Amino acid sequence: GGNNPADSSGNLNYLQLKYAGFEITPDNELNGIAFQGVGNGTLVDYVQVHNNSDDGVEFFGGTVDAKHIYLTGNGDDNVDWTKGWTGRLQHVIVVQTDRGDQGIEADNNSSNRDSLPRAKPVIANVTMIGNSNTDTGILLREGTGANLSNMVVVGFADDCIDIDHSATFIAAGSSATNLNGTLTMTNSVVNCPLNYREEAGDLFTIQAWFEGQTGNVALETGMQSSYINSAAVNARAAAIPTD
Repeated sequence: GGNNPADSSGNLNYLQLKYAGFEITPDNELNGIAFQGVGNGTLVDYVQVHNNSDDGVEFFGGTVDAKHIYLTGNGDDNVDWTKGWTGRLQHVIVVQTDRGDQGIEADNNSSNRDSLPRAKPVIANVTMIGNSNTDTGILLREGTGANLSNMVVVGFADDCIDIDHSATFIAAGSSATNLNGTLTMTNSVVNCPLNYREEAGDLFTIQAWFEGQTGNVALETGMQSSYINSAAVNARAAAIPTD
């Protein structure tokens, strides 16, 4: 996209990508799909990444949007972003097998956590089914922002939500109850053996951040092995994203 946020790199529609990816060296891997500074004139709709050796999809900056994304059996993270991605993502299903790490791994910039533009995607209508051998549902770190809504996060072995690094907390607001809109989560459900990863040095508790926002709840969903909606999930009110 260069300096044009509306640049088009073409269309990815009705695509299945299977058994791809490769780790060249540690921290240097081939993802299922890597969006490198892609503009939001690009159309990404109805895409599956299946049994990829690394991440399902990763966004390196840019403004590209994507919807109807199905991520199954991937070997590392399913949705990953860094370098200031500010696009939109909705209608996503993640199903992990006994490999893989995070459902979402989210960074602003590891070399400068407050670099601008700050990563702040709008993400809605996501169901993520973890596995007892995998890691975290949503890992927010390195100063990232995000506006998350209508999320169902279940079954991740380590925890459902983890927020790391002071820059991430400071960007979010002065406290769990005084948020500025940079890092939010609403109308969402979590159900993991440990729902919130509370750590020494966190500037506020993740539980207070989650429970203090509209429509969030930790409850048994009946969705530990399937993304088919349960009565508990259907009973929750939905949010309508404004961006």
